[in-house]
Amino acid sequence: MPILLLFVVALVLVIFTLAVFVNFSRDFTTPSSHVNDMISEVDFSQQYILASARSMSQESIIQGGNIQENFVKLATARDLRIASLGNYFGKIRTHDFVFEKKGKGYVLEIKGLVLQSKNDVGGIIRHFDLLMEFDEQGGVAQGL
Repeated sequence: MPILLLFVVALVLVIFTLAVFVNFSRDFTTPSSHVNDMISEVDFSQQYILASARSMSQESIIQGGNIQENFVKLATARDLRIASLGNYFGKIRTHDFVFEKKGKGYVLEIKGLVLQSKNDVGGIIRHFDLLMEFDEQGGVAQGL
């Protein structure tokens, strides 16, 4: 009787092992591609934010007057409420940034920006501060 039980257990284990081999996909790149997609999304969002901040700052300086209010108005018009841009437009809407004249130029500083990307595998969160300097005509003097 114990030999028969041992034979049945061995047979079940063999069948289970064969089922695992048959269903194994051999695709080791899928988790890696998900991580690469998340990194690419966060990188793209950060580059978009830098380009957007540069463009809106230059327009605000050229318009003259209150550059901080010009900046908020431009951001409000361009805010599409895209989740991948994190808290960038929210910080501008709530005036949680500094855009002021410094010497002969201007300085834009937005602290505590957060970008996030998630999928089935996990997620990535990137924290960064934005600091840009412009000359009196709106040209970029120094960037991030």
